[in-house]
Amino acid sequence: MMPPAFFSDPTMVAWLSLESQRLWSNHGPLRLLVGLLCHSGLVLAGRFQDYRSSYRVMRHALAVGETRFTEADTRSRASSLPATAQHWFEPLEQVLAQAQLAREGLLRSSDLQFACFYHS
Repeated sequence: MMPPAFFSDPTMVAWLSLESQRLWSNHGPLRLLVGLLCHSGLVLAGRFQDYRSSYRVMRHALAVGETRFTEADTRSRASSLPATAQHWFEPLEQVLAQAQLAREGLLRSSDLQFACFYHS
């Protein structure tokens, strides 16, 4: 539900990301929630201009995903999202490297729809 909502309904994106945070709190980290939780960073940055919290939420979700789940499950989808706030806190070279890693992972997992957004 997140991809269509992302392009058409910001309120739905906010609801889905908050719901993913509630599920994460109640049931613990789940593989499918990592990418959804990363979208809450976009809500924080977009609606409240809170880039620091946005960055911290996305980095935390990515770190948990990297330690608990496989690369195909989390890294490609979730690692593409921190690049939206990462440039505020890290050198651009790291942002580019992160985007390239995300693109390669998305291509390996045959997710061409998201991979095209990270072509350099």
